[in-house]
Amino acid sequence: MKKNIFLVIFICLVSCKSKEDKAKEAIKQFLFENLHDFKSYETVKFEKLDSAFILYSKSDSAKITCHKLLDTIRVGDSVFQKMLLYKNYEDSLNKFVYPFPILLSDDEKIKLIDTTKFIAKWAKENQHYFYERYRCQKRINTIDSIHEMVFKGYKMLHSYRCKTLGGNTRIFTTEFYFDTKMKITGEKNLDD
Repeated sequence: MKKNIFLVIFICLVSCKSKEDKAKEAIKQFLFENLHDFKSYETVKFEKLDSAFILYSKSDSAKITCHKLLDTIRVGDSVFQKMLLYKNYEDSLNKFVYPFPILLSDDEKIKLIDTTKFIAKWAKENQHYFYERYRCQKRINTIDSIHEMVFKGYKMLHSYRCKTLGGNTRIFTTEFYFDTKMKITGEKNLDD
């Protein structure tokens, strides 16, 4: 019975790959799929797997927050436009309808008055968005000014030799970026 337990533990330890091994496999698979001539590929060097950090303002959570804030800002801008429209209708009523009632037909007067009342009611019900807009803009500016680094995933530098399109053998150095599941999310060629 003890032998079976040790055997299971041994198999688990042997079969479990480290993050570094997973990263190396992902890089080789990526190069297999993307190199012009993978048959000429030779590993020169794999650096150690390292943590990758980005500014908070560039992180996914900051982008989602900013996107929601921008939606509120767009609604606030819409409310502001309706408030301007209401002001224009109200000015029209004060300049043309009330002093010169003969200039417009009864139907036009009723339509203008109803439209003005509708816009005024809508603007009053939604004016909190207008004020919320400025709070959201201030919050976006605050997010942009945060210089805190947040964990994004991992990165690994890899140097390799392979043939170019012209047939020359050359050494390339590329930094690969990984998410927490060790899937490649991007790469940056350091030779350029």
